[in-house]
Amino acid sequence: EAIREQEPEQQVESTILFAIGSHKVFVTFCLFLHGLTAGIAMWHLTMTYILLYFSYIDFLEHYRILALPVQCMFYILLVLCTVSACDRFDIGRPTRRFVLQSFTLQTGTVSIVIYFVALILSLCMANLEDKMNLYNRYPDLWMDVNNNNNVLSSAGDDISTWRDLNTARCCMAILAWIVLSITASTDRLTDNLRAGDDEFLEDVGTQQKV
Repeated sequence: EAIREQEPEQQVESTILFAIGSHKVFVTFCLFLHGLTAGIAMWHLTMTYILLYFSYIDFLEHYRILALPVQCMFYILLVLCTVSACDRFDIGRPTRRFVLQSFTLQTGTVSIVIYFVALILSLCMANLEDKMNLYNRYPDLWMDVNNNNNVLSSAGDDISTWRDLNTARCCMAILAWIVLSITASTDRLTDNLRAGDDEFLEDVGTQQKV
């Protein structure tokens, strides 16, 4: 009988430990992803401005290979970083104090907004990067065949728009990483799990005594 009474409690404790332990692994992995995303953003920003120093044709010839892989990489990383940022901070019940602390970088909650904006910018750039990837097979998308294969003025406008969006996306990713680095130890989801599990264990213990 004593063994049977201990079985439910051991099962609850093992479930709690597994949930908290697995979440800690996820938090550690995502913390690495935050730094990786910021590093890739810095590399990409530097590389694109170096390539844009030359003509638009040279830029398209060299960057077209990286257009889609970089787009997919940014999309996946920004989605994971956004989910991780939402896990770190409790945004379910915002208050005036919560908002003030967020925008004064006391809690780092503003990183959620920054990552979300970066994700939207990345999605807005998808059509332009797809067009860049097709430059080798469909150069007419960028060229004026009636003007000695010179780049169209609209192509210059598209690349300028892409440059501005890419700069904003990369800066957002770097800024969000800086904000999270200031509050790297914050993990509200783990705190809520522990608090909720403690209450659940107390209820289970009370029921067993009854």
